[in-house]
Amino acid sequence: MSKKLKRRFIFPVVLLIALASYLFVLYPYSATSSAIVLASYRTLRMEWILSSYAHQLEIKRRFLRELGGTPRGIPRNLDDGLIRILQSNGPARDREAILKFYIKALPWTQCCWQIAYSEDKTIIDDTLRLARSMSDREKYGALKLVESLRRDRNKEMAKESLNLKRIEDIQVVFKLYENWWESALPLSEKLKLHPLEKSPYAWSPPG
Repeated sequence: MSKKLKRRFIFPVVLLIALASYLFVLYPYSATSSAIVLASYRTLRMEWILSSYAHQLEIKRRFLRELGGTPRGIPRNLDDGLIRILQSNGPARDREAILKFYIKALPWTQCCWQIAYSEDKTIIDDTLRLARSMSDREKYGALKLVESLRRDRNKEMAKESLNLKRIEDIQVVFKLYENWWESALPLSEKLKLHPLEKSPYAWSPPG
């Protein structure tokens, strides 16, 4: 390829990267940004793409809250795309990368509308396993996901939160969920039991 052709090729590529970066930083909730993230992950299959996007959504969320903006959930097109990848029974690394994205995103956003419809309840096992070595804040996100999966389809979580006096209490709650999941009960019976039923903790709507 001649130098002239290389220059013609490099300029639009650099322009596209600059545009994608601009949208990613300033407008992460836009359909274009989330579509770029989804396409990038499908192509490269790198966990940091989803992790970085979760972080950027959180930064934008904080900015919107400071301005008194309306809370937003995970962009629907991204949510749908990630669920399709999960349900395609692909490599385990895809499953883990996607679950980690939800775990990182759910402490501050509305909870997992699409993934709550999954029939594959083994996601609960994977979620608890992955969150075990994560921060207390991320454990909180994992519990929102697990509780959403545990509930009946007509009782999905919206903006509910745990009545914690301090974030460190999440370790106690997390252990209660682990004990619940590791019980020898059949799955159908297990899902009907509330892991926090005999504890001082509970999920409750805000306010």
